[in-house]
Amino acid sequence: MSPLLRRILTALGLFGLLLAAWAPLLDAGFLAEDFRVALAAGRPGADEVELWERGLESKTPSELSLRSAMQVDPAMDGGPGWSLEGFSLYLSRQLWGTSPGGAGGVPAARWWRAENLFLLALGALGLSRFLRRLLWPWTGSDQAAAASMAAAVLFALHPLTGAKVVTLSGRGQLLALVLAAWAAAAFLRGRQDRNYFFTAGAWILCSASALAGEFALSLPLTLAVAEYLSSHRYRKRRDRLRTSTTTLLTFGAGFALAYSLRGLGTTGIPQPSILAGLVSMGSPSGILDFVGLGVEKLGVLVLPSNVHSTGIFGTALAGLLFLLAIQPALVAARSAPRLWGWLLCAWFAALFVAVLPGAEMRVRASQLGDASALFGAAAVMSVGLGVASTAVSGLSRTVVPWVLAIGFATLNYGNARPFALAADFSSRLREDLIAARSSFDADSQILVIDPLAPIRGVEPLSDSLEWMLHPAFDAESSDSIEARLGAGLERESSSEESQGPRRSRVSALTARAFLALAREEEFDAMRSSGLGVLLPLQAGEENGSEPERMALPLPASEPSTGTRTWRGDARSPDLDLEALEVSFLRITPAEGVNTQSPQTVSWRARVDLPLTAELSGAWVVDGGASQAVFDLGSSLAWRLGGRVR
Repeated sequence: MSPLLRRILTALGLFGLLLAAWAPLLDAGFLAEDFRVALAAGRPGADEVELWERGLESKTPSELSLRSAMQVDPAMDGGPGWSLEGFSLYLSRQLWGTSPGGAGGVPAARWWRAENLFLLALGALGLSRFLRRLLWPWTGSDQAAAASMAAAVLFALHPLTGAKVVTLSGRGQLLALVLAAWAAAAFLRGRQDRNYFFTAGAWILCSASALAGEFALSLPLTLAVAEYLSSHRYRKRRDRLRTSTTTLLTFGAGFALAYSLRGLGTTGIPQPSILAGLVSMGSPSGILDFVGLGVEKLGVLVLPSNVHSTGIFGTALAGLLFLLAIQPALVAARSAPRLWGWLLCAWFAALFVAVLPGAEMRVRASQLGDASALFGAAAVMSVGLGVASTAVSGLSRTVVPWVLAIGFATLNYGNARPFALAADFSSRLREDLIAARSSFDADSQILVIDPLAPIRGVEPLSDSLEWMLHPAFDAESSDSIEARLGAGLERESSSEESQGPRRSRVSALTARAFLALAREEEFDAMRSSGLGVLLPLQAGEENGSEPERMALPLPASEPSTGTRTWRGDARSPDLDLEALEVSFLRITPAEGVNTQSPQTVSWRARVDLPLTAELSGAWVVDGGASQAVFDLGSSLAWRLGGRVR
């Protein structure tokens, strides 16, 4: 087989694995957080909120376009300030729009995620180029080429990269990955070939990576280490230390200067998350917590399998793949123990640096939706596995990486499915909210009771529920936000219509939280200003189908009329009770009634709810007399039943 044909077949095979690994996300819609990020692209978050809440009196579409696209929402992954992340998302929104349904039934989210996946593959290719240059002086060209390609493929298919590829907020880190990886590759090529053009290009890319995300924060140190180890290996140690220090200072200064530009237009330079990790280790207990969480994260890196998705099969497969990857390195270490010992130490040191961002965060195999903190560590782990799996020459150097790639693609497919399910459930909830909004008053606040729980370890809503109802995502206006903004500018600012799109007030809370809120005085004020609830009709299974929901308006309070007490018969006369203002039922038994048996009460309400209108009570002794007490306020069927008959 000719080398050209072999390369073509290899490229096609890798492309097929990449598509198969990420297939569940091709038709999935936006997560709730993606709605917020898509709107933040192209204008600062503060301006977007102002447009939403206060109207469009002093804004023009031109003032809110390219210039403000360079800034990002403070809650986005890249942090506040001047950023390439905001610019990239702005361009994506201009290309693909924000329609959840999409043209021809294809969600716009597919194209946003395709861009993220392309950036991941491009960053993996840059990582491969850098690793090849880094290993070449130590292992020779053959193993360096094989190890670098294996590391790139494993990183592109790594199950822990899903949290960055799926969510739009991961765009900044992916951009930083691309810029940092190619900066490192260009730097080593420039130093090894004594080509100052590539060295200068590396400095520019390094500085640009500071404007994208925090992934490249350790890049100047990485380049200094690469300069010492692989630039000119056989030079004197004194000369290598001198050039490494110069590299650290030169590239560090460029990185710091560019990173400080992120503070333009904001109150200050954003604080890197790595500092929070270092601060968390400022005490002995903090160090112990870091060690404990680090061991747990190491376990997730070794076994990157979602236990809710792939189960015991995925965990066993991940373990076998890890053992298969390191076995060639154990064989090679017999003939070169010093080299492989130093490689192992360098691997552990790089993992330590990689887990510092988010060191105080916990990442569990049951909640891989929170694995975004391990993005950098996944790159380091992929490098280590790529080097180890290609340590022995011969057929093993080809077969083992392919087996690892197929195994990682299988694990990635299983880890991607929960994200797709979460996106689907989020879309259905949005449809329920739109339907509920049409049945309430225009200014009503909507309370979503018992929203979606984490789906196989992925949180579908986070804190971005209200952004799902932004007017930019309405069917009639999803083609162009600027068209709606421009229409708002043509109205008279003094008229009521000139206030522009209003912010939909949507809140999510558990049933227990709603019942506690209903006991407070401000709940009556909320009802007076407009309030409705979205109630699940049955408990939804975490991994099953989405529960149906029922929209219930809660009108302003009207006092109860008629009697509240009766004697004799246990069955009450016809009542007219405001359920939201009556919280307890107390029964004093007649003589001879057994006060040891459990008691239940049932009722009929004006609103027909598919909930059990029944409640158990408890016997209490008050002043020597027994009474049965029923906490009606703890029952959703009572609170939401309207007026009780």
